Amino acid sequence: MLCLCFVEGDYQWVASVTSSKGELFLNHGGNSILIGSDSLAQPFLNSYTKIRRTPMTPPDLYLAEHDLERLYAPPSEHIQKAVTPELNSFHVEYLAKATFFCLATGASAGLDASPRGGPPGFVRALDNKTVTFADWPGNNRIESMRNLTFDDRLGMLFLFPGLDLFMRINGRGHIVDDPTHCAALAEGAKIPKTAIVVTVDEVLFHCGKAVNRGRLWDPASRLDRKSLPTPGQMVAAMTKQDSAVADAIDAQYDHRMRNELYG
Repeated sequence: MLCLCFVEGDYQWVASVTSSKGELFLNHGGNSILIGSDSLAQPFLNSYTKIRRTPMTPPDLYLAEHDLERLYAPPSEHIQKAVTPELNSFHVEYLAKATFFCLATGASAGLDASPRGGPPGFVRALDNKTVTFADWPGNNRIESMRNLTFDDRLGMLFLFPGLDLFMRINGRGHIVDDPTHCAALAEGAKIPKTAIVVTVDEVLFHCGKAVNRGRLWDPASRLDRKSLPTPGQMVAAMTKQDSAVADAIDAQYDHRMRNELYG
């Protein structure tokens, strides 16, 4: 396989050329075209997603899948066998304790990773192939929700405070607003507008080396609030407003973070 880079001003296109049965194909973004002449290839090149050039690894040094297989040993047998197509009793037990996960979604407009939190068990196992959780108010960008209306694939990465272990669920999700379903996920008197129901494709536990590398649960790693700009200071600076506005934004932000968790 040959990796090519096409440059136009401040933009670049990266593609690969492969051969099959004596014919050359230009590959990009999951599409292939038979290279018969410049006139055939040019319309395909013009359809490439434009990527702003950055001072990163030159395109001819990008690694392909076979390079990764050369550099990394395959997962051990017990790790491969621990990936299951459905929840088992261990997964359900961990879900009952889970208070936080990150939700990954994607669509043609882009990708999104969204934090989700709640009391222990806020993600409910309905059966060994299905979990559900409420969608509570955030910043109202609802990118994860929008993505799921176009592409139902998702990933869930659970963190467990104090433990050096992750749990991952990959599957397909859809949004529901059924009153009975949403009422079952209520927090106190608050009932969510919608919930997400996930059909599990695979579930696995993941080692917690990243937690220990980042010293995530080490009390000494906790940041001093004064060591970084506050939300109010950042918004005020970006909107060219004064410190009084920053203080007001921070006061409102702090109130909402503590008193408006469920709308």
